[in-house]
Amino acid sequence: MAQYVDLGAGLNSFAWRRPDLMAGLALFEVDHAATQEWKRGRLAAAGLACPPNLHFATADFREPETLGEALTDAGFDPARASIWSWLGVIQYLPLAAVGSMLRAVAGLAAPGSKLVASYGVPDELMDSASVEFTELTRAFTARIGEPQITWVAPAEIEAVAQAAGWPHVSSLNPASFAPWFAGRTDGLAPVLAEWLLVAEK
Repeated sequence: MAQYVDLGAGLNSFAWRRPDLMAGLALFEVDHAATQEWKRGRLAAAGLACPPNLHFATADFREPETLGEALTDAGFDPARASIWSWLGVIQYLPLAAVGSMLRAVAGLAAPGSKLVASYGVPDELMDSASVEFTELTRAFTARIGEPQITWVAPAEIEAVAQAAGWPHVSSLNPASFAPWFAGRTDGLAPVLAEWLLVAEK
């Protein structure tokens, strides 16, 4: 069974939305204990049972040394290749903590593993609508006590990932997703505030 690690899973509903993919996966959701407890409560309230191949692992991304033990205790096998998803988290961490986390993941990822992470870019790499959206988001998250503090250029975060043990890295500009939105009549288009880092071992 393939191993898929969702870092900062939050309320991600992948395990219930994609039973076709879950049939061949061991999914490991990693997050704070309080977040996972809240999620389990919401699942129970909605009458949704957890699939047997969904595993919860508790870790603090500011303390990446906790990640390995949490995952192995949940059944993760670092000797086997794995896929890692880290979406919507990097903006909330200092860049040094991002590098430490990428290093911890690299240490657990066997050859053939891949990681996809989203990260916020500086305003000059966004269009005006994305800048406006980002300013609103920054104000809201700061108001609730979770400020977004890291906005990094592609070359910089790629260098951080390579230094952390990922030899093959690249970034995807969401503008390249525009063809997927062609023909829509609702005006929906890619937001340029977040790019994707793709790293492979």
